[in-house]
Amino acid sequence: MSAQQVSRRSVARGAAWSVPLVAVGVAAPAFAASPGAGATVTVLGGCRCGTGGGTVKPYRLDVTFTNSSTFTFAITDPTITVSGTAGDNVDLQASPAQTNLVPPSPPDKVLRYTFTRGSNPSADQVIFTYTSTNMTTGVATSGTITADVTWGNCTTSCQ
Repeated sequence: MSAQQVSRRSVARGAAWSVPLVAVGVAAPAFAASPGAGATVTVLGGCRCGTGGGTVKPYRLDVTFTNSSTFTFAITDPTITVSGTAGDNVDLQASPAQTNLVPPSPPDKVLRYTFTRGSNPSADQVIFTYTSTNMTTGVATSGTITADVTWGNCTTSCQ
């Protein structure tokens, strides 16, 4: 039996078809490295900033963000909902003035928010909502975390 010979043209045609497949196979991992889901909250903690004079009590909520992507995210539109605050005006402020940018982790980034309220409980269920926007792509995602927070006395300044 004689061996059938393959023409150079057949080899070239086969190589031409395989090159795009190799290119697509190599490019796929780059698409897999997506911008990520954004910076996410991993820990909520807080403290009472003091007893406050009169009917208004100052509190601080420490929000720990983790960013496992390679992008920087801006945190905007924070809201704090605290249990047991019906008729207990929660006045949210970002204090002190801070840059609400979360670079790639590690380390995690802690953002501090202060608020005032009329009552003085030692613990609450806290719901924190926010928007996390990729500073490179502009893609925004919203996030919510619910946690039980014990309000001890602050050992560091609330300012």
